[in-house]
Amino acid sequence: MKTRLLKFILPVVVMGFAAAAAMNTPQNSVKNALVNEVGYIRHSNLTDCEPSDECSPTGSQMCTVGDVPGATRLWKKNQNNQCIVQLFRPQ
Repeated sequence: MKTRLLKFILPVVVMGFAAAAAMNTPQNSVKNALVNEVGYIRHSNLTDCEPSDECSPTGSQMCTVGDVPGATRLWKKNQNNQCIVQLFRPQ
C-alpha cells in the first residue's frame, strides 16, 4: 500500500515543483529586448531613402553609416514613408 501511494504521489509532487519552478523563471531576455531596425540614408527629399545598416530605436549616440562617428546619419521611415525618425547606434 505504501509503495503504491509513493508511486502515485511522488510523480505528482515532482510535476508540481517543476511547474512552480517554470512559473518563477524570468522571461526570456530576447522577448523583452528592443529589436534593431533598418536605418535609411536620406537623399534629396524625405521619401528618397536608401536602406543601409541596422540601428536601435533607443540610445544616446546617433546611428551612422558603418557606425563611424561623423559619417552620414541614418533614419527610420515613418507611416508616411518619410525618413525622419531618429535612430541610434545599436547596443
